[in-house]
Amino acid sequence: MAIRIQAKLNRPELLRFMNAIDEKTLRKVVSRSLNRTGITIRKEAAQRIQKKIKLPSKDIKDALPIRNKPKASEPIDSQEFTIAASAKGISLSKFKPQQVAAGVSVNITGKRQVIRHAFLMKKRTESGRYPVMRRVKVRDPNTQSRRSDKGAELPIEKQAYKSIASILPEITDQLAPIAEERFATEFERNYKYLTQRGGS
Repeated sequence: MAIRIQAKLNRPELLRFMNAIDEKTLRKVVSRSLNRTGITIRKEAAQRIQKKIKLPSKDIKDALPIRNKPKASEPIDSQEFTIAASAKGISLSKFKPQQVAAGVSVNITGKRQVIRHAFLMKKRTESGRYPVMRRVKVRDPNTQSRRSDKGAELPIEKQAYKSIASILPEITDQLAPIAEERFATEFERNYKYLTQRGGS
């Protein structure tokens, strides 16, 4: 899953600029406008996702890496700002886990819920968090269940919520009009700036 932002030059407020600009300068205008629009949309996406899940903004942005930035040397039709979305499940350790009698309580959407039979590892990860784990059945029917010296069934699995990539489709319709308006604003601003400087 990814957000792809490309130039839309058929809006009336943009068309009036295009007859008075050379191709080289136009490519610069488009690339700058797309880049600034992309940064805005990434921020908007993170804010909207944060309304759905109680995850720090930095963690959301880390899961929305920028994969491609348009360059002025590229033809306009090839210029694209691409924001990827991580398909990796979000570790439950990021949702303020608390050990309770029935399992582990986490706050994913603003209301606490209990992951039954889960437990917090006693050892922190490199991020400084305690992973939320859960014992699972051995999936291979030919493998016998192993037990530790204390009789606890193994293996255990790290628990995670769904990925940012799976949440992103819920907000893409909201982002499209924002991207279009932002691009139009940036196009006009960059057009005026570059033409006043002679396209440099």
